[in-house]
Amino acid sequence: MSSDSMEEGDANRPWAVLCMSQENFVSRVMEARSSPDLSKLGQMIAALKQQDDDLTPATCVELVGWLLAGQEPRPWLASLKETGFSSKCGHVFESEEWIYKCLQCCADPTCCFCSKCFENSPCRKLGHRTQLARSSGGGCCDCGDPEAWNPSSFCSIHQAKSEDTCKEDRVPQQLLNFAPLLFNHVLEYCCDALLCVEDADNDGDGFLAVLHNDDVHDMDTVRSCIVYAVACDRTSAHNIMMSAHELGSAIVKQGSRADCEEVVKRLREGGLIVTLTHRLWRKFELRATAILEFLADICSCSNSLRSVLCETIMQRNSGESLYGMTWKHKPLKVFMENEDSFWGGASPVLHNLYVQLIADDKFKNFFADAFIDLYPSLINGKKDSKVTGNITLLDVSVQVFTVPSVVQRLVTERKLMSTLLISLTSCLTDEIIDVNHYEHEAKDLANGYRRVLSDLVYVLRIPQVSLSLIQGEGALGTNTIEIFFRFLQSMQEMDKHTLQKVEHVRDDHYWSESFSLATEICQLQGLIVQGYRQSLANVAIPADCGGEELAEFLSTPPFIVMKKLYSTILDWAVFNLSQDAVKVDSTTLLEGSPSVPCVKYEINKQNVSLHCPLHRMFSSLWTEVMQWSGGRVDL
Repeated sequence: MSSDSMEEGDANRPWAVLCMSQENFVSRVMEARSSPDLSKLGQMIAALKQQDDDLTPATCVELVGWLLAGQEPRPWLASLKETGFSSKCGHVFESEEWIYKCLQCCADPTCCFCSKCFENSPCRKLGHRTQLARSSGGGCCDCGDPEAWNPSSFCSIHQAKSEDTCKEDRVPQQLLNFAPLLFNHVLEYCCDALLCVEDADNDGDGFLAVLHNDDVHDMDTVRSCIVYAVACDRTSAHNIMMSAHELGSAIVKQGSRADCEEVVKRLREGGLIVTLTHRLWRKFELRATAILEFLADICSCSNSLRSVLCETIMQRNSGESLYGMTWKHKPLKVFMENEDSFWGGASPVLHNLYVQLIADDKFKNFFADAFIDLYPSLINGKKDSKVTGNITLLDVSVQVFTVPSVVQRLVTERKLMSTLLISLTSCLTDEIIDVNHYEHEAKDLANGYRRVLSDLVYVLRIPQVSLSLIQGEGALGTNTIEIFFRFLQSMQEMDKHTLQKVEHVRDDHYWSESFSLATEICQLQGLIVQGYRQSLANVAIPADCGGEELAEFLSTPPFIVMKKLYSTILDWAVFNLSQDAVKVDSTTLLEGSPSVPCVKYEINKQNVSLHCPLHRMFSSLWTEVMQWSGGRVDL
């Protein structure tokens, strides 16, 4: 078909870009879908690697859609949304989108409905207690998930349908048989495109620093960061900012790699989302991002195609040859391990894809194992980053750590609690030491610690997890709780202050970070105390306080934990004595009673801290012991 005879709007259709008629294109598609010669499909996929600017992201999606469906993709996808079926909603919330919670039917406070599911839910009709809130973005609707909601509260679309009992998708078996091969080719292409494997050494001045829009920073902050990064006037900076706001991204600098890396560094110091790319890579990154978004869209409306894609990704992880071909990449590994270096626009798309794939129960566990392996390195990256407002792999943690079956398996098989507590310690120990030596300079604690604290709260809310932390069942071991106690030890006496007797105390916020941290840690302590209470309930109170019965009683998990906590407090006290930080004296509580040791502290001369989490933890656990034993067990 010549360009003269081409209808207006057809210039970017796949057949036009491939310089063939529509009839010939359809014929080639059908041949690629049915031919035993697998190279024919490879030849069609190779078109995605063209440098032609007419091959837009939308054109690439249309080409993949034609190969998958064998017909016009848009009406096919619309029909699939009507006739296909997904047993779980999985709608990903945008920032400021309204979300709904039923306080009577949710499994935990993180579970929520999208507006469509809530409107069709029995909760609304029965007048249940509900909450309305705005999403911060990135979460998803849990309707259809029996581990998140009481199944009787599912909306009419997802009512009481599980993966095994839901109605069959009206997807032809031929398509389901062909889809794995196509998905393999498409995933391979997306990995290559996002990893930027195209050689750019011959175009040294083609590197780009690209700014991405976010919903966090105000215009004046963004404008000032651009002026600082590229030394331009405020008018030019304003134009760049508005372009990113309207289009989603904008080029801030084009030049050598070194120049663009410096611009990227400066913009990230200001907390902005920015990508280092190349003019030769950018078109491939945009194409791959659009294709991944198309795959997520398919998964959102078809259980069967989602299952096929999940199975394809899991098979690729084995590294074995498939369809007589050896594939270079393990897609999930590539996506998860290289997120920081990807095109910035790919992160929210990958997040959406993960959410859709996790709806498959088998893949959910597969993903959770990969996620927990990467968790410490992800937290370290978060700790060192100043960027805010971006969606990252860590934002999927709520989808992993709020699923009881997954969490309970990770706790016993993968030492989940140890991983989380060690990550928390690595995030904050150095920062707490800084707080202990505060010199009244504004300082924010590491970015990553709030994520770990949130994840610990998610996990400890799961039934039996806090109990297993005390009991030391399976692979968990009682050393895990000792990690937490050592962390509390590092918080002892943080943010010390001298008694002010002359000067007025300034109204400042320097103390707020330590109080914020202490408040959040109290929530963790409360959940651990609940597990301790459950553990005590499994122990028989000794009839007397002596002999073998008492010895057996003191060897039970609750009292092993108590001894570890007491030992940690002694270590802290001995260290402070060695530093002459405190002095020990003796006193009598009642006239005629024996003397007891006490700490002598001159509050008028020595610095004072309000933070003593070890002692708070000890008093909380001992209160549980006293209530459980009716006062019969004494220190």
